[in-house]
Amino acid sequence: FGEFYTRRHITNMVAKLLLRNEITPRELKICDPACGTGGFLTEAYKTLFTNYSLNGKLTGTAIKNLQAKTFWGYDNDGKSIARTKLNMFLVGDGHIHIYEVDDSLSWVADLEWKENEYDYIMTNPPMGEYDGEAKIENFDFTNEKRYELLFAEKVIKATKTDEGEIAIVINDGALETPSRKNFREKL
Repeated sequence: FGEFYTRRHITNMVAKLLLRNEITPRELKICDPACGTGGFLTEAYKTLFTNYSLNGKLTGTAIKNLQAKTFWGYDNDGKSIARTKLNMFLVGDGHIHIYEVDDSLSWVADLEWKENEYDYIMTNPPMGEYDGEAKIENFDFTNEKRYELLFAEKVIKATKTDEGEIAIVINDGALETPSRKNFREKL
């Protein structure tokens, strides 16, 4: 089904690298729009908890924000969403903002999956042929019906302009295939 789950040692390293400067609690929004079992989100939670603790800044308010306002996950598989919620609960998150969506390539504004919304996005999107309902003509980077290409554009647009950061697992073909030069330039 084009699903590839990222191993924990990789999600751990990515979270530590991406969140390395987050040592003082602030209101953040961290998202994985293809969360699977929640590997990136759980590791991000643990990283922020550790960063705040090591700097003596883990207050009750900081914990409440981590539990209720920081983490957002989306996936089209209900079983994966249930696993993400359980995994988030086990690390201490309130698992409030984990949603099953039909298609992450379509914006769902009432669930906060919209443009210019997130400080950080960490994800391993689905790869392969896209056969969903999102209108390909509304995409700017490509007109190919490939999950990984369309998803990369959605992730960029969902990240806060000029201040957000992204870590995305993407296949070599998306970046090296000569016919995708236009996509790479826009990316």
